[in-house]
Amino acid sequence: PPDACIEPRDSDLAALEKYVSDYAELEEEEYDMGKDDENGQIVLEAPDSVDDGQLKLRTDRAIAIAFSNRLDFASVRDEVEDAQRKLVIAEDALRAEVTLGASVGNLADLASPYSRRNGEDHGRLHPREYSVNPLLTIDLPIERRKERNNYRNALIAVESAVREYQSQEDTLKQTIRSDMRSLSQTKDNLKIQYMAMNLAERRVRNQEILLQAGRADMTVMLEAQDSLVSAKNSLYSAMINYKNQELALQRDLGLLEVSSDGSWKEADLVALGIVVRPDRKSSP
Repeated sequence: PPDACIEPRDSDLAALEKYVSDYAELEEEEYDMGKDDENGQIVLEAPDSVDDGQLKLRTDRAIAIAFSNRLDFASVRDEVEDAQRKLVIAEDALRAEVTLGASVGNLADLASPYSRRNGEDHGRLHPREYSVNPLLTIDLPIERRKERNNYRNALIAVESAVREYQSQEDTLKQTIRSDMRSLSQTKDNLKIQYMAMNLAERRVRNQEILLQAGRADMTVMLEAQDSLVSAKNSLYSAMINYKNQELALQRDLGLLEVSSDGSWKEADLVALGIVVRPDRKSSP
């Protein structure tokens, strides 16, 4: 309820701060600024791709995982296979057809294995007592207008299924790339907010020392404390945004399992080589 009195434990807050500090201390790949020319100026070189480097490798791995785990994408791929099978059937219908069959008469005695005649068991088959009528039909490929139209419709269905598959593939790639970029951005924002919190803490400590020495007033001290509280709130908001983006990535990869009671089971993205983050054992 809104009027419930809930107080967070200080130990959980300290563990969360330790976890955030581990995030901020992760070393990332630095961008190559280029080489110096004869005049000592740096010549920037354009990267091969906007996602060049480790981010591109992790993104490619994430796309491959999404192709293997997304059930909706697998359904689209199955629709292409179904359309191809229907095309083969429609193509086979254009050829000549030869049907060989037969019909058997006087099968009344075969209706029951316990039928008797003259006191004897006649459950067994007696070929001489039944008539067999052979049937042979030949359908030459002379008039195939209906089959031709079905074949054309099957060709159109295959092309349509392939285009739908390509569209879904491009959409899935774009979604995963967007998730990976957003995850990288939220991670950088997390580091920025962590450094801002450290700066606010140092400012508070300095103001405390200056206040004790009589070289600062209480107004500046209160402003420093307010800045520290704001920096902590921004840091925890950045942590929440990062976690939400990570869950969104697992959802789009098809790895987030949600049970009937609403709880979810997360995948180990570190073991999959998709993200780089502190060990789960250090998390609160």
